[in-house]
Amino acid sequence: LSEQGLSYYYRDCYDGLGEGAIEQVFATAEGLYDERAQMVRGHLEPSAWLDVGTGHGHFCQSARRLWPDTRFEGLDMGDAVERGSERGWLDAAHSGQDKVELPAPKSGASRSLPSGASRPQDSAELGKLRHNLKRKTAQIETLRQTIETLQAERASERGAERRAHEAIDQQRDQQASERAQIQQLKTQLKALRETHEQAMARIGALEEQLTQEQARRAQAASDHEKALEAQRMEGLEAQRDWQRERAALLKRDETATQGVVVLFDAANLGAGARRFGGNLNFPALLERLLEGRSLRRAVAFAVAPEGAERERFARSLRNASIEVRWKAKQTFADGTTKADWDVGLAVTAMQWAGRAATVIIASGDGDFLPLIPALKALGTEVEVAGWPGRLNQTLADRAARLITLDQHDVIAP
Repeated sequence: LSEQGLSYYYRDCYDGLGEGAIEQVFATAEGLYDERAQMVRGHLEPSAWLDVGTGHGHFCQSARRLWPDTRFEGLDMGDAVERGSERGWLDAAHSGQDKVELPAPKSGASRSLPSGASRPQDSAELGKLRHNLKRKTAQIETLRQTIETLQAERASERGAERRAHEAIDQQRDQQASERAQIQQLKTQLKALRETHEQAMARIGALEEQLTQEQARRAQAASDHEKALEAQRMEGLEAQRDWQRERAALLKRDETATQGVVVLFDAANLGAGARRFGGNLNFPALLERLLEGRSLRRAVAFAVAPEGAERERFARSLRNASIEVRWKAKQTFADGTTKADWDVGLAVTAMQWAGRAATVIIASGDGDFLPLIPALKALGTEVEVAGWPGRLNQTLADRAARLITLDQHDVIAP
C-alpha cells in the first residue's frame, strides 16, 4: 500500500471505528507475545528492541516481563503508538515511516547469533516456534475476520438505529405540520365565514349593477343600430348623388370638364396637424382649397375603429359636404399592420378623370405621383395640398398648384 493507502487503512482499522475491537484482540494474544520474546533467549540479551507495527505496544508490554532491562521502542503508522507511549508500554514511540536510530549495545552484551551448525537443537526449537507462530497467525486472521463481521453488524445496527431515529423525527415533523395545518384551516374557515357574509351583502348591489348594465347595453345596441341605419342611409344618398351626377354627365358634352374634386388623405393630414398640437380644420381647409370654384365632390379617406368618436368626426365632415369613407386597420399573421387608403384614393381620382376640371389631392404622399400625368392626359389638372416637411418634393414640383398648410388650418382638440 502507498502511504495514503496505509493512512486510510489505519484510520478505519486501528484508529477509527475498529480501534476498540482490535485492541481487545491484541490483549488476548499474550501467549503468542511471550513465545515471540523467548525466541532470542540463549542467543543474546537485547539491550534495545524495536517493534515494527507495534499498534498500542501490547507485545512490548508483555515482553518487558521477560526482558526487564531492555529498552522497548515501537514504530507504527497510526496514532495508537502514541497512546502506547502514554500508557508506559513503550519507552519511545515512532510514528509514520521515520528512520529509527537504536541506542548502542550495552558493554559486554552480544548481538551475534550462533550458527545452526554449532547448536543443532536450536533448529528443532526454531521449527517449533515457526509452527506455533503460523498457528497464532491463523488465529489472528480468524479473529480479524470475526472483528470485520462484528464491525459490519455494528454498522448495520447503527444504520437501523439512525433510520429509526429519522423515522421518529419525520413522524414528529409530520405531526407538527399537521397541527400547523389544522390551525391554518381554522383561520381560513373564520376568514371564509367573514367573506361569505361580505359576499351576501354585495349580492344585492351586484344584482342592481347587473340590471343597470343590461339597460346600458340595450341602449348601446339601440344606438349602434341607429348608427348602422345612418350609415346605410348615407350610402344610399351617396349612390343617388352618383346616379344624378352620372345622368348629368350623360346629358352634357363628353369633352366638357367642370368643377373641382377634393380628395383628403385623413391619416397623412392628421399626423401633420398633431405636430402643431391640434386637429385639422377640414371645413375651413375645403373652403381655402376651392377659392370660390364649384365643388363637384369632396371625399375624406379615414381609418378608425367604430365608436362615438368616429361618428362625431363623420358627422362634422358631412355637415361640411365632405363624404367620409372608412377602412379598418388590417393585422397580418406576422404581426404587422396596414391602414392606408392609397389605392382607394387613386381609384376615386381616376373616376373623375376627364369629368372634373381639377382634382386636388390633399396629401404629401409620393405614392400619388403617377396620378398627375394620368389625369392630365385625360384633361384634368392636379393640385396638391400638404404640410411642409411631409410633402414629397417631386409631387409638389409636378402639381399644377401647391397649397402649403400651416397653423391656421389647425383647430384645438
